[in-house]
Amino acid sequence: MQSIVFNDCIGKRISSLEQMRKGLRLFGVLDIVANNEELFESLFVYKDSQLTMDLLMQQVTFEIEGEEDEKIKNVKEKFTKYLEKADRKKLEEFLLYCTGSKLLPLQKIRVKFAEGDGIVGSTCLMELTLPLALDDNFAVAFDCLLNTSVFSTV
Repeated sequence: MQSIVFNDCIGKRISSLEQMRKGLRLFGVLDIVANNEELFESLFVYKDSQLTMDLLMQQVTFEIEGEEDEKIKNVKEKFTKYLEKADRKKLEEFLLYCTGSKLLPLQKIRVKFAEGDGIVGSTCLMELTLPLALDDNFAVAFDCLLNTSVFSTV
C-alpha cells in the first residue's frame, strides 16, 4: 500500500520535477536563487510573522452589491472595530473560522453582507457573510461564534 501511495504522490511527478529543474538550471535561475537566498527565502521557508489587524485587513475585501447604504456602513464599522480590539489569538481564531488556517492566506477573504441575523463563514470559499441586522452585541456574538467553532480547538 505504501509503495502505491508513494508512486501516485511522488513517483509520477519526479520526471516532471527533474525536467523543471533542468530548465531552471539551463536558464540560470537556480544559480540566481542559490546566490541570492535572502531574496527567495520568504517563498520557500515559513516564518511565523506577527499577525496584526493591519496585515489581516490587507487580506480582507468587502463585496457590496449595489451602493453602500447606512446598514452596510454600520456593519463594516462594527466588524472593523471588533478586529481593531482583537489580540493575536482572536485574530488567529478569526482566520481559522474564515480560512481553516491560522496563517494569512494568499488570496483575499471576501466579506459579504446579507439580510438575516446569522454570521456565516466558509473556509472553502474564504468568505464571511455578515448580517445587516447587527445589533450592539456584535462583539459578544462573534466571540461566542469563534469560541464554539470546530476550528477553535485546532
